[in-house]
Amino acid sequence: MPDRVIADFAGPDEVSLTCCRSGVTERTGPFAFASPLGPQDRQHLRWYVEDRPDRPSGGDAARAELVEGRLADLGHRLYEALLGHERATAARALAGTAGCEFVVRSDDVTVLDLPWELLRAPEADAPLATAARGVTRCLPGAELDEVALPAERLRLLLVIGRPAGTADVRYRSIAKPLQECVTGVSASAELTVLRPPTLRALEQRLTEARDQGRPFSVLHFDVHGELTVDGGTLLLETDRGGPHRVTVSRLAQVVAAAGVPVVVLNACESGAVGAHLETSLAARLSLEGTPSVVAMGYRMKVTAAAEFTASFYERLLAGDDVTLAVRAGRRRLWEDAASHHGESPPPAGNWLIPVHYLRREARFPKLSARRELSMRGELSAGREPPARREPSARREPSARREPSARREPSARREPSARHAGSGPPPGEDPLIGRDDVFLSLELAARRHRVLLLHGMGGIGKSAAAAAFSRWWRDTGGVDDPRWVVETSFTRGPQSFRDLLDHIGRQIAPAPSTSGFSTREQWHAHVRGLLLTRRILLVWDGFETVGTMPGPDTAWSEADRRHLAALVRDIADEGRSTVLLTSRTHETWLGDIRRVRVPPLPDDEARQYTRSLDDGRTPPEEADVVERELAGHPLALREIRPLLTTAEPWAVLELLRGETPRSEPRLPPALTADVAHSFRHLPADVARFLTAVCLLPRTVTAEVLTRLSATRSGRFAGVTAATWADVLERAAAVGLLEDLGGGRYAKHPALSAFLAERWRAETGDDDRFRVEREQAIRELAQHEPNPAVRFLGESGAITGHALIDDQAAMVGMTQSFSVLRELRLWSGAEAELLPLRAFFDRIGLAGSIVGMTARFRARLDETELDETEPDATLTWPFRPGGLDGMVWFAVRHHYTPAPDQAGALVRACRKVVRLLERRPVSPRRQRRLLSVHHELARISRERANLTDAEQHARQALALAGDPGTWTDHDEDVLQIPFEPFVFAEEQSIRGEILGELSVIASQQKRWDVADTYLRQALAVAESVGDPRAIATALADLGSVTLRKGDLRGARRWYVRALARYTEYGARGRMAEIYGNLGDIASAELRLADAEDWYRRARGVLEQVDAPRDTAWNNFRLGGVCRDRGRLAEAEAWYRQALEGFESLNDGYRTAMVHDALGRTAFDLGDLDGARVRHKQAYGLFRRLGRRAEAEDSRAELRRLARLDR
Repeated sequence: MPDRVIADFAGPDEVSLTCCRSGVTERTGPFAFASPLGPQDRQHLRWYVEDRPDRPSGGDAARAELVEGRLADLGHRLYEALLGHERATAARALAGTAGCEFVVRSDDVTVLDLPWELLRAPEADAPLATAARGVTRCLPGAELDEVALPAERLRLLLVIGRPAGTADVRYRSIAKPLQECVTGVSASAELTVLRPPTLRALEQRLTEARDQGRPFSVLHFDVHGELTVDGGTLLLETDRGGPHRVTVSRLAQVVAAAGVPVVVLNACESGAVGAHLETSLAARLSLEGTPSVVAMGYRMKVTAAAEFTASFYERLLAGDDVTLAVRAGRRRLWEDAASHHGESPPPAGNWLIPVHYLRREARFPKLSARRELSMRGELSAGREPPARREPSARREPSARREPSARREPSARREPSARHAGSGPPPGEDPLIGRDDVFLSLELAARRHRVLLLHGMGGIGKSAAAAAFSRWWRDTGGVDDPRWVVETSFTRGPQSFRDLLDHIGRQIAPAPSTSGFSTREQWHAHVRGLLLTRRILLVWDGFETVGTMPGPDTAWSEADRRHLAALVRDIADEGRSTVLLTSRTHETWLGDIRRVRVPPLPDDEARQYTRSLDDGRTPPEEADVVERELAGHPLALREIRPLLTTAEPWAVLELLRGETPRSEPRLPPALTADVAHSFRHLPADVARFLTAVCLLPRTVTAEVLTRLSATRSGRFAGVTAATWADVLERAAAVGLLEDLGGGRYAKHPALSAFLAERWRAETGDDDRFRVEREQAIRELAQHEPNPAVRFLGESGAITGHALIDDQAAMVGMTQSFSVLRELRLWSGAEAELLPLRAFFDRIGLAGSIVGMTARFRARLDETELDETEPDATLTWPFRPGGLDGMVWFAVRHHYTPAPDQAGALVRACRKVVRLLERRPVSPRRQRRLLSVHHELARISRERANLTDAEQHARQALALAGDPGTWTDHDEDVLQIPFEPFVFAEEQSIRGEILGELSVIASQQKRWDVADTYLRQALAVAESVGDPRAIATALADLGSVTLRKGDLRGARRWYVRALARYTEYGARGRMAEIYGNLGDIASAELRLADAEDWYRRARGVLEQVDAPRDTAWNNFRLGGVCRDRGRLAEAEAWYRQALEGFESLNDGYRTAMVHDALGRTAFDLGDLDGARVRHKQAYGLFRRLGRRAEAEDSRAELRRLARLDR
């Protein structure tokens, strides 16, 4: 038994200390105890470990620094409060030794909920939780003895709950490091993932394991957790994938019946304690007899949880007991925070989040001996055993390459013959990301037996399928780990009989030893196994069977029929799963489940690029090339070496098909990948497809039709229907990706490949260049954006900048560089228009709000001389400069400060006076339109609604005047008030109609606002602008709600939610969820209201929106109070209060105090109610909110009457 100091609490203010050393027990006390941590300390600590932004700035940075600096002080104060008594000398001396374990024993919730992991001796450099043996909690009656479990293999059951699907936490965030840890010592451990993650499946799996005499050693939950007044809950799933809240009492029954010795809860607040001991997940499991429970006292970031999990299981598998394994995980987090040198160090308090509830010390001593034997066997076989995992080293940033430096290419590492063409070898290049694909496959496999991974060439289908097969092999997805059969059809079986032979050799004895007299009988046996056993078949490169056959891979029609019949049999009545990969949809197989493999998201693409680092660091400017590759794994891997020997601009020109026959050249692997698909196109489709090399990464038939509007050139006369067919056929062979709505994304190497073919057809670089530039000019002539049309016709930009693609930030960045050189502010405005939608879509609009400060001083210095010539208007921002561009973006997102707005109004009015002196012309009309629209916005923001409406109506009249849109000359302006001049007329009208609706709403003329919004919606639908459609629908919902029509408002909001979900505007999704919750609450559908608010909370956890999060917590408090769950309501209100106080939002802080007062009254806490209402009254009064202050005062009077 280890040395221990046990703190026994008889209540929250009395403690006795017991020292256990070498079997000798010494007890002292009781002593008085007073917690040195006040409510504010606890709030700051919770904020720091749970809600601190990854890159705190401003007030958040100051608060984080303050809390981080006080962690040690809090630990010292807690230590002195507990061990500072003069009679506690022996306990202090023992607690300071490295092998001592500190145990807090109590059944008082206020004691157990203290952050004891902070304990630190005054002279110590580290807390006891990382420096000593550990800090644990236990309940009275815990034996605290050691139980040596006889298991020779650690059997681990992992429950992964993702009820929100791919919008949830990444599927393998915990499972991937756990899989790597366990498979490294497969002789000592066995990992099983619960499929499906339902309560019924959990109970069944645990019972079966116990009855078979092979009980699980560890039950690990990677799920969401909640602490409510009714008790803690874990969010498992239903059979169809939705959330299922399982109470702590029900879960404790299941675990206790199964006798699992160790439970790990990677679940939010699973270690926290509410109003009653039974509400804590960890405490309740310990109370029911689980020897060791490891839980989370606070919400833990996914990356930190993964680090803790890896170190914890490494030590558990080495034979350490659970307490030492928890300490190892904590130490890992402690060392990570101390050694981090990057811009965004992890919170220094991550190590205190894990909480260990101890009843009996669980240990698996046989694992250590078995692992040692396994390592000896590996050494005798000439293999290196798995190395002990050390804290991840932080690589120092390398020096930037000089622009003139040229580096020689180093030798490329060739894949081994064993793994050539089948993905990276295990341990050398593990799969990066793809959690969404894994989760989609897991969900699909619950109801389907045949799954197809499809996507363009090189997108990573084979790598994802190979990794998924390893995942199922290592986590119990098949009945036998050997029953994962991978088949490559690009170089594998040539017939159906060959395929059955290949499968049979891995899952069944050979015919000669199995008693079957004929090959056909053996094949029938193999088919029977596929129908009755859980086997995974992975068929890679399946398109070569028929839809895209190679010269040596095409199957006969009879073999294809046999194969289709086998697939149908497995789909209808089999237990096996077939996973295919193909560039096509393989429609000839019928109704199978198809899962698209998308490009890597930006963060995974960066991670993948870093994994390719071989010491040859590309220049910093190379990121623009990597963005052009748009998360395409094969292109990222093959293009990266070019960036170490060629300038980024040259590689970019290569990818766009602009480079003549010279270095750099397209890597052979990319050429072969595109050529494999291209040769399956008909000759006419292949010739027409050449046109897409003129366009950016996203293309449409509508744009290509513009090329055919001329009577000359190679693309003349091609109809819109033909272009649509060309794109559809190219997508069918994996050269394009269908994004929906007639939009297609190109393979990153397609433009270079097509340009090379075009160049080869002309036979001359100069002739190719002439034809290409002519096609670009023809395209520009029919471009609806006049500014871009002017630049394209003048040759200033390429075809890649001609398309106004909201998702193509790379193209806009390149156009910015050209516009900056040409000082064409008007063109810059055209490029900035899609920036607004881009900010909204990715949820980062708030990141530029801090930029406004630097412009205020410049704006105050603005002077517009009305005596100047008409040709020039002086403005403080350089017309083509980036400062002007950023100012434009800021102005179209945020309300200016009062001093800023005044200067802006004065400048606008001077511009109006200047323009009105000029002769009427389209240029003058467009300038007036823009300035009036700007004045309408500013006037509304300054609450001058009469002027705002006047300016908006003038802008609308100008937008409806045909003379405004004729004669688009070279409108190179010198004033930054042209946000809509170069957009389509209908889009401008929609913007102005929206502005008028806002003005009418502020005037409370709801019918007028409704009329304007319906017109704006019609305009948005006519031009197909998804952002504008969603905004109009949401605003119609708000106006309808103001009119008192709850049902009508709900219909508008549901339609808006579908649009926002379609293009991933998470901030707006959360807003709509909240609005639907408000409607449900008003209709007294309280359960539905709570569900909507919880959905909003799930989305808000993924975005940086502290004010919206606080308000949603306030609404959750309200609905819980209405449903009679008062303690839970109080908890939500407290979270809301903390949020509003951190934002210095006095009014909403007062509202929360008022709500807390009413809740306290309902709970019978009259003193607490009085305190809250006094705080609310004081705040309302200081803010001048007389009505609210009077309400609070009335509540105080009511309390006074009750006292009498």
